[in-house]
Amino acid sequence: MIKKILLVFLLILGLSVQSQTKKKVELSYEDRVKNYVKWFESLPDYKKREESIILVNKLNRMSPHDKGMWLATMSKYSKNQEVKKNVPDSLSNEGVKKKLLKILKTSPYVDAGEKLDTIIILSSTTGKERTFAKNTEIRKEIADLKALILKSEKIMDSIGGSVDFHYRNGDKEYMNAYHDSENAKYNLPHLRDKIIIYRGDGDYNWNSYLIDNYKVEIHLLVPHKLTDEELDNGMTSTSKFDKKKTKYNANFIRGINYYQDKIRDDKVSRFDINEFSDKEEIDNDEE
Repeated sequence: MIKKILLVFLLILGLSVQSQTKKKVELSYEDRVKNYVKWFESLPDYKKREESIILVNKLNRMSPHDKGMWLATMSKYSKNQEVKKNVPDSLSNEGVKKKLLKILKTSPYVDAGEKLDTIIILSSTTGKERTFAKNTEIRKEIADLKALILKSEKIMDSIGGSVDFHYRNGDKEYMNAYHDSENAKYNLPHLRDKIIIYRGDGDYNWNSYLIDNYKVEIHLLVPHKLTDEELDNGMTSTSKFDKKKTKYNANFIRGINYYQDKIRDDKVSRFDINEFSDKEEIDNDEE
């Protein structure tokens, strides 16, 4: 009995010591940030750029207070402020947006004689959001086809008999259900092939948190074109401006420096910007 009591006491003592050891090992908030800065500054430049994007996303999910605390602590332990420079990196969400707005303020988007009035970002998405939306749409189509197969097979089972028998006898209800089922079974694998899945490090866009796709509207003030009425009344010049609105799709293309082992390089990044109309937007939504 005494041995049992002694064993229980030793077990409790062991657990208590283990718990105390864990508490001692657990790092404080400041030590964790300090270690992060030390690790960050040991990275090569191209790795710092990639890690900065991850850090920006992490900071964006924090409350303003926690974000300020993290940045202040990082700044305290950074030897050369390298971290501080990399956080607002131009490959961050805010950096890409600034780059886009700077481009849209120049020719060919603003012609001679025109004045830029406003730039409105109508919508913006990340690769992760677009991937999720596309996959959701495809999976809905798959679910609809599966429901059609079940419905068709129930009709066929309720009627009974073989396909050949109903084909020879021209049974439209049975044969329509049969063709619906077969067509759906044929299309299912093709739809599954369209589901976007992770296939390796090269597919950096499929789950990216970087906002790299924008729909933008530019408002320009263009020299007023005289109307027939104005010309008839003797007007030959005017200082008035008319407003012109143009919409663009803008896709940010992250540059790759092939001379440096395919490292992502902001110097060679660019935007693919194309004008679109409201009709084109509706057509794309319907596809």
